[in-house]
Amino acid sequence: MKKDINEFAFEIRNKYPNTYNDLQDNELVKLWLKKFPGDKFKIMDSENYLQPVTEPIFDLSDSVLYISNSITDSLPAMVRNELKKLHSSKQEEFLEEYKRRKKSVFAGYVCWLFFGWQYAYIRKWGVQFLYWFTGGGFLIWAFIDLFRIPKLVSNYNKDISIDVMRNLKSIS
Repeated sequence: MKKDINEFAFEIRNKYPNTYNDLQDNELVKLWLKKFPGDKFKIMDSENYLQPVTEPIFDLSDSVLYISNSITDSLPAMVRNELKKLHSSKQEEFLEEYKRRKKSVFAGYVCWLFFGWQYAYIRKWGVQFLYWFTGGGFLIWAFIDLFRIPKLVSNYNKDISIDVMRNLKSIS
């Protein structure tokens, strides 16, 4: 059974939740058909409605990222450049491992709220013991961390992305 563009895009988003939310339906389907050209037969009027899909969507010399912009924007430039060089299946491997290991800002605040575990959450045990030993820097450090947690978690996630890329490249 053939689907229209919106139904097909909805099906892709259900298959990969929170991954392609920043793309419009047309862009998502074009990207999907670039990756899986055989799926164009699952779409009604794919020749009329998505005429550019039958032609190259991207210049073949350009590299394509199959990961949504909401995720790639938080990655270091070095990791984004290396991802562009990888095949789509390797990009998916990277994405799965990165999502498994990354930390949440909300969870960082929860850890901060309960006994100041925010540094343990991002695996900085030396700083965590110093934080506890000084009583949160006599509560001054604790107050400052209230504003620093998003950046701490972001830096941790960037380090994780580099580590995941390094491991993926060494396995390949």
